[in-house]
Amino acid sequence: MIVAKINDYEILDTDVQHEIICLLAHSMIKEITKDVKRKIIERIIDEHLLIEEATRCHTEVDPTEVEMSYIDNVMLFESEEDFNNLLKKMNMDIPAIKQRFYNKILIKKYIANLCKNTPGCTAEFIAKFYSENKNYFLTEPQVNVLNFVIPNTIENSENIIFDIRSKIRTIEDFLKITKDLCASNKKYYFSELGFISRGEMVKDFEDVAFSLKINQISVPFKTILGQHIIAVIDKKEPCITKVNILQDSLTKRVKEIESELAIIKHIKKLRENADIIIYEEFLS
Repeated sequence: MIVAKINDYEILDTDVQHEIICLLAHSMIKEITKDVKRKIIERIIDEHLLIEEATRCHTEVDPTEVEMSYIDNVMLFESEEDFNNLLKKMNMDIPAIKQRFYNKILIKKYIANLCKNTPGCTAEFIAKFYSENKNYFLTEPQVNVLNFVIPNTIENSENIIFDIRSKIRTIEDFLKITKDLCASNKKYYFSELGFISRGEMVKDFEDVAFSLKINQISVPFKTILGQHIIAVIDKKEPCITKVNILQDSLTKRVKEIESELAIIKHIKKLRENADIIIYEEFLS
């Protein structure tokens, strides 16, 4: 069944099914909807147009690259049998699957060549962008935390943790007492968490950690992990990252955005010059 046409090239329902099987095999989609089918057809159209242009421009692909891509993909499966089962589902043989890898490498090389002359950005552009958007580069507050925990599964854990806390007066006491306890009881845990930001730990833990001052030790508190005593030994206040630290990453990202825009514009132009038909009845 023909589901779409690009000039004289026909996209078949089997082409779409091949893509669906691959997406399902890699858990990239959960169900086959009308929208999923349309996106797959649109992608096949774009890929065909790029392959035609790459071929016209005599873009070359080393056969060794195709072979390596094939081997890498086979190794993603738990066994060769699993890979062969996928080929059976797709009704494809090894030469056909290698042709798919060839096409993907061909497109990648063509796009790389298309984008290599994108202008990138100057230091002046980065400086201006940074100056106008400084608030976007504000770092999150962080605290450096020491954590002692007794799992909730231990009987009388709440009474035990309060008894331990009553013996702790200083950070030195906290380190010595908790480490000694962990050495004698493997069910107790002590860890130096280092600097943490909000969103990295459970909320109950973070609320206590960010309420403490430097060198302050918490009262015992409970989370889903257990009964805790924590101490904050350092803090980092929010600050704006300096432009010299961001320059390389900003330059790289701007280059990526310009390349992405160049690809979108190029595909749009190829589509405008092609006769494209999608048969809607297949999508229903």
